[in-house]
Amino acid sequence: MKYLNILLFVLFLVSCSSAPKKTTIDLPDDFDDIKNEDFTSVVEVPYRSHLDNFKENQAITDDSLAKESLGRFSEKRLEPLIESGDPISKSLGMCYRGETQEGLKNLDGNIEKYQKHPSFWTAIGTCYYLRKEFRKALLFYNKTIEVDSNYAPSYNNLGVLYMRDNLDQKALVAFQKAAKLNPFSLTPIFNLAFLYLEYGHIKKAETYFKSLHNQYPQDKDVLIGRATTYLFQNKIESALKLYSQLDSDYTERPDVGLNFAVGLFLSGNKNKASDIFEDINVEKLGRLKPYYDRVKKLIGDKS
Repeated sequence: MKYLNILLFVLFLVSCSSAPKKTTIDLPDDFDDIKNEDFTSVVEVPYRSHLDNFKENQAITDDSLAKESLGRFSEKRLEPLIESGDPISKSLGMCYRGETQEGLKNLDGNIEKYQKHPSFWTAIGTCYYLRKEFRKALLFYNKTIEVDSNYAPSYNNLGVLYMRDNLDQKALVAFQKAAKLNPFSLTPIFNLAFLYLEYGHIKKAETYFKSLHNQYPQDKDVLIGRATTYLFQNKIESALKLYSQLDSDYTERPDVGLNFAVGLFLSGNKNKASDIFEDINVEKLGRLKPYYDRVKKLIGDKS
């Protein structure tokens, strides 16, 4: 199994006032309407790390990463960010909604105010990541480290990029660095857990997933990770107890449904295993196709 639900770790801030130095970034070149006031000095907003986090009025109990990653936000939950007065939160919300051009343009207009904020450069990198312009994303994540070498999100995001390029050892080091810099951050721990799981370090993965699951028992991706560690240790009953809590939106995913079907088959419930296998979305198999074929031989299908 190769299951990686890697999330971009993006943080937010709200803040207030000092004095700037002009900085430029590589943004879309459609800014022809330049006026004299564009050259007026802008008051820089001082960086305050304790404000660098997204906060909601209502406690989040079903999503362990919702406060750290916009990737877990629905359209409904992105809207307040987009309408907020904070330009970084607004821009990120726009980029995650697919409006990357507008999000980047909004960030470009706030360089002088936020150039000393690592989250500002992280936001630019994330917008480029969402545009699949990965080299630019890498550039700005590294810029974040130049601004603040102890900023945990930048290392997590570098880990995400390394994973994409199959540089898993570098990804491991980056995630570990992020977790060490901010041990209270859940996103790098989540990413480490799946990386360990992928490479068969089941006990290490289980330790992380157990901790996350105890804090957020309703988080489905954490539940899936913990269930998979049980399956790999032949704790079939424990694995099935967790897999059975998932609805079809999850069990139709190949990375989930295939393992669930195997667990059911090994428990002796061959009919249910076949049902789960039949409902798997084969259009999303990707690199799981060889695994799918092996499971098909194991349990068969009804066609």
